[in-house]
Amino acid sequence: MQRRSLRAAALVATLSLVLAACGGSGVNPTGGATGSDSPSTGPGSSGEPGGTAGYRDSITWVLDGQPGKISNGADDDPTADLAAFIYDALYEYNDKIEPVPNLGDCEPDADELVWTCTLVEATFHNGDPMTAEDVKYSYDLGISENCTYNPGICLAGFVDSAEVLDDRTVEFTLPQPYAPFLTTILPSLGIESKAVIEAAYEDFTGAAASLDPADVRAAATAIDDPAGADEPDLAGCEAALTAAEEILTQAGVELPRREDHTFDGVFDPCSYGVVLSTSLNGVATSLEAEGLDAVAAVYSLLSFNKNPVGTGPYKLEEFNVGQSLVLTAHEDYHKGLPATPTMNFAIITDLVAAASALAAGQVDYVEEMTPDAYEAVRNADNVKVAEYPGFLHLELQFNVREGRIFSDVNLRKALQLCIDKAGTVAAATNGSALPTESETPPASWAFNPDIQGVERDVEAGKALIEESGWTLGDDGVYEKDGQRLAAEVLVRAGQSDRINFMQLFAEQVRECGVEITVNPADFQTVLLPALDRAWADDGFDAYFGGWTASVDPDPYSLWHCSQVSTEERPELFNYIGYCNSEVDQIIEDGLATSDQETRKELYFRFQEILAEEQPYLFAYAPLVRDGMNVGMKWTDGEFNLESPTWLWQREKIVIPES
Repeated sequence: MQRRSLRAAALVATLSLVLAACGGSGVNPTGGATGSDSPSTGPGSSGEPGGTAGYRDSITWVLDGQPGKISNGADDDPTADLAAFIYDALYEYNDKIEPVPNLGDCEPDADELVWTCTLVEATFHNGDPMTAEDVKYSYDLGISENCTYNPGICLAGFVDSAEVLDDRTVEFTLPQPYAPFLTTILPSLGIESKAVIEAAYEDFTGAAASLDPADVRAAATAIDDPAGADEPDLAGCEAALTAAEEILTQAGVELPRREDHTFDGVFDPCSYGVVLSTSLNGVATSLEAEGLDAVAAVYSLLSFNKNPVGTGPYKLEEFNVGQSLVLTAHEDYHKGLPATPTMNFAIITDLVAAASALAAGQVDYVEEMTPDAYEAVRNADNVKVAEYPGFLHLELQFNVREGRIFSDVNLRKALQLCIDKAGTVAAATNGSALPTESETPPASWAFNPDIQGVERDVEAGKALIEESGWTLGDDGVYEKDGQRLAAEVLVRAGQSDRINFMQLFAEQVRECGVEITVNPADFQTVLLPALDRAWADDGFDAYFGGWTASVDPDPYSLWHCSQVSTEERPELFNYIGYCNSEVDQIIEDGLATSDQETRKELYFRFQEILAEEQPYLFAYAPLVRDGMNVGMKWTDGEFNLESPTWLWQREKIVIPES
């Protein structure tokens, strides 16, 4: 089966756009307003008239960073949060993490290679009607090999073409059946105005017409050389900045903010220069290309990224860089006039300060609170919290290749029996995570509730070890053929909850005669090279780490036999060496049909096999906690605050007047 994995392309990136922030930020903002500086804050604030009777006219949301590309190019969480109010996709996720029609309703042919989408009547914020041409154009930019969307929604290899059948009908052709087309791609790509993008591109071509692509690339190289050295040459980067800035300014490209590349009060010219270099190469590629490929190459640099025009429930009204933004209701929204006239966004980079502002009633929403931030609101009567397992799952990953100590399934099962998982997770994370038995989030339609953990049973664990021929040594550690039952577990340095979990784990399995040494190691210099050498004789035995799951199950990269890493392909994600022909067939069948009930049966069986074979000892999923004004709800009911996708139907969000 030939395919490229969305997961391999950008795990966190896709989820960040779909769920409006579930992963690490791609920026390092240092500025920010306090809650009291943000516009129209507080329960008594008043925005534009026309709100639903009995509800406030405005709501204030916190962004924990400066928004960047407000478009399909969004590559950081704050921007994705904002873009979710401005853009609509053909589909969206409900609070059961199910894709439901939004701007269109799509059906596949019998072979699931051709998808036909019937569009609703919708209007862009500038008053232009949305047509099939806009949808095609949005997808064509993603299909282009020069795509500069968020990498998770670049579509080369997943979609062959988008064709207009009439003003309200678009047809997509896929190279092969791919179920996540409905569940991942259609809800992820916002529909943009072809006219707006083309007008911005014309402005760019007019400004950049006299530039020589070779000169542009030379300016990029002048930054890349000092920035890419083992020890970045700050002076060399600084010397190259002026020429780079002049070229980008001539091309009409907005320069990044220097303050976003200032750390502890010191400007980093190499960090700043890398962004300039990326922009320069985009400009050069665009100048060298033709047609839509030329637009795609420079898409993320065009002016509309700071003046977005979507079909979503809210439109950008005001942008105070580094401080705040104001969105107002889209009067012609296809689902009806949004219930709250104004959405204010305050940029507050300190989440503890943001949570304190929430508790004080100065703002209404803070996303993904840190444990310290949560403490600031935990006892506040005017705050309620959405609490749910995130899509990040952490586990003890065993190298199961033949000849490795944990190639024996009895040993892997024994370790599961030798620990009190729930108690260990609670102690290691200070109650901020939930134990897991699967990589599938509990809120997902694909989650198998029958997969249950086991109670700690040291004697049963030791019996499994002895069944495999191990004998308890005088030092209390099992041995066989002169080998002690001992192994080193790599874990990322600086991640206190992970290290705590493994240290508690090691203490407990010692009672089962297993000696585990926990080795906190640097991610870049130790862990990644170790994972890349998993195939070698000196490869690792076990690693405690994790993955961010996709919204739709796509186990291919981690579990398919073809993805087992080798000396020739060390970068593959199945570095533990797991291979099971039944699992391969499940994965292939699950990706080749869009029938959810069929896929559910397949993925339930997949989770059963993992539970039987234990190639991972699943540990926990960190809890995500979103804090909000206690009165916030939909016009027709309460949020499902246990769902990762509770924040949907943004047009219905309201707060009752005090």
